[in-house]
Amino acid sequence: MTNTNYNIAIIGQTGVGKSSLINYLFGSEVAKSGIGRPVTTNGFHEINHKIKDMSVKIYDSWGLEVGKEEQWLKELNTELKKRGIDKPASDWFHSIFYCIAASGGRIQDADSKIVKKLIDENYKVSIVLTKADSLTEEEEAEFIQVIAHELGNNIAIIPVCSEHKKTRGGEIIPFGKEIVEKQSLIDLVDSLVLRIPFYCKQDIFIFYIQWLIFLLIGNTMKNTMLRKGLTIF
Repeated sequence: MTNTNYNIAIIGQTGVGKSSLINYLFGSEVAKSGIGRPVTTNGFHEINHKIKDMSVKIYDSWGLEVGKEEQWLKELNTELKKRGIDKPASDWFHSIFYCIAASGGRIQDADSKIVKKLIDENYKVSIVLTKADSLTEEEEAEFIQVIAHELGNNIAIIPVCSEHKKTRGGEIIPFGKEIVEKQSLIDLVDSLVLRIPFYCKQDIFIFYIQWLIFLLIGNTMKNTMLRKGLTIF
């Protein structure tokens, strides 16, 4: 079980700040970012990352553009077929962060449609409210209520500011990274709980639980256990 993968997809419309979010999570500019225009070419683009010393593959999606929803959904469906419940758990998207710009002030029909589709297909979806520094605390709370009403109270909604900004009144410090990372680890466990029962018999279920435990405890402890001849079960 040394070749385990933890896969995160970051999805959303063009201009909502997906690339800026990825750069914030990495702590360096690994994804091109722009203002209101697509900067990621069609498809899903893999970027290797670490969260809490755990190897992660982040998949940066082509931003959904006005007038190209049909083409975008076609490419999304193609990608999801590669990661269906009938595929190995190491191929699944274990977390999907759907980005919605706080500055937009509302959740659009296309956003709602895509998120509900992903949830219906047993993906673990969390909402990242990007550019959250543009809202007051009251506006943020109100927007979160709007999203929860549309998508359900069980979905995580995380306000994030990905960029350091200087303003006339001072400066804005990025925030939300730690919460996103924590939610990604919660999503990993939840995604397995959601999807494994549809696919696995008892013996395969035990195998994947071992896979999950080894993934979470880290390589150092895992190697120590293997050297001592210890097993989980």
